[in-house]
Parts: sequence; structure tokens; C-alpha cells
Amino acid sequence: MNKLFIFLFFISFSAIGQTQNQITLLPSKTEIKTPITVDLNNYTHIVSSNLLNKNFNLFYPLKVITPKTYDPKTYKKLCGKKWRCNEGDDYLFKIKNPKWLYMIESTETLENNRIVILIVKDYQNKIIYHATHRNTGIIERLKYFIQIMLQKQ
Repeated sequence: MNKLFIFLFFISFSAIGQTQNQITLLPSKTEIKTPITVDLNNYTHIVSSNLLNKNFNLFYPLKVITPKTYDPKTYKKLCGKKWRCNEGDDYLFKIKNPKWLYMIESTETLENNRIVILIVKDYQNKIIYHATHRNTGIIERLKYFIQIMLQKQ
């Protein structure tokens, strides 16, 4: 009886392992919900808390600013010795500058599929770009936005 129980126990775990291996990635997909319709020449900076860093120069002539690089003293005061913290990452979004754009990225993982929502707002919180990406890299997520920037030069 014990041998039968152990055998059935082993088979049930084997079946669970097989169903987990059957999870597949969905194909890459980008859905632009709000295309850019404003003139990007009216803006000088793009604020990003976690997506870009100051060396990400594909947005030229827009300068990328991050909470750490814009005002390191304020960031250190808010976060202390932590690498990142919500207060430090969010303080730039409270500064409303009419010449800045604000880029927000939200990520969700469902099984093995990564869904990223990318939103760009102006200083009045009006959405000027909104896209949903599934299983794409950072360049693919920013491709449409970068193409608009290149057309404006």
C-alpha cells in the first residue's frame, strides 16, 4: 500500500511538472493607444524614473533627466543609502515644468509573458503617448517615439 501511495505521489508531481513546461510565450506585440499628435519641439526634457538613464541619447534633442541625476542631494535626502525608493523616484514628477515630458512605465508579468505599458504625459498630466507592449525589448518599446523624434530634427 505504501509503495502504491509513493508511486501515485510521484506521478502527480510529474504531471504538474509537465503542465508547467507547456507554458509558452505569446508573440511580441505593440499596440499604440494614443499616438503622438503634439509638436515635440515645444519640449526640452523627458523625465524618467526607471526606464532610461541620462546616457540614453536616442531622444535628442530632448535631454533625459532622472531623479538621481537631476538633483542628487534631494534624491539622497529622500532615499538615504537605498539604491531606489518610491519617494526618490517620484519627486521629479511633482515638479510641473511646461517644457518637460514625463515618461511612466508599468510592468506586469503574466506567466512568462511581460506586459509593459508606456505612457508619456505633459506637465498638465495630459497623455500625449500611450502604448501597450507584450514581450518586447526597450528599443522596440521606444521605437515609435524615437521615430517621431528623428522626424522632428
